[in-house]
Amino acid sequence: MHRRTILAIAALVVLAGAPRWGAPPFAQQQPRYPVDPHTKRAIGAKQLPADELKKQLEAGTKVMIIEVRQPGKFEETLPGAINIPFEELEGHLRTIPKDTLLVFSCGTGRASSQAARLAEEHGFKSATFCPVNTWKDHGYPAEPKKKE
Repeated sequence: MHRRTILAIAALVVLAGAPRWGAPPFAQQQPRYPVDPHTKRAIGAKQLPADELKKQLEAGTKVMIIEVRQPGKFEETLPGAINIPFEELEGHLRTIPKDTLLVFSCGTGRASSQAARLAEEHGFKSATFCPVNTWKDHGYPAEPKKKE
């Protein structure tokens, strides 16, 4: 009996440390770039104020808004946003013209600030982020996510 208990505990320890299928949700991943301990946003990432983004959109500026959350993790996003989850973003960056104003979005700015830093690393001079919560706090309407 004692031997079975030890074997069961050993099996649980091994299974607990085994790799999981797929990438863990962004919130559970180690951030790629250092974060501010208070906001949990990537240090050095440029946040675009909601008012400024609204002006850019109304002026017809060439802006690409990218929602970086997994499709099942959000119900609404910034107007006109396309969904490219953070885990897939690096592969897509080489297909986007470098002169595009990139605005990354997520709920709080944690993942989108990481995405802005990643884009900067890939040569985008105007990569920034604007959290959906900040957008909504300014009274601007969010858009329901597009159906897959």
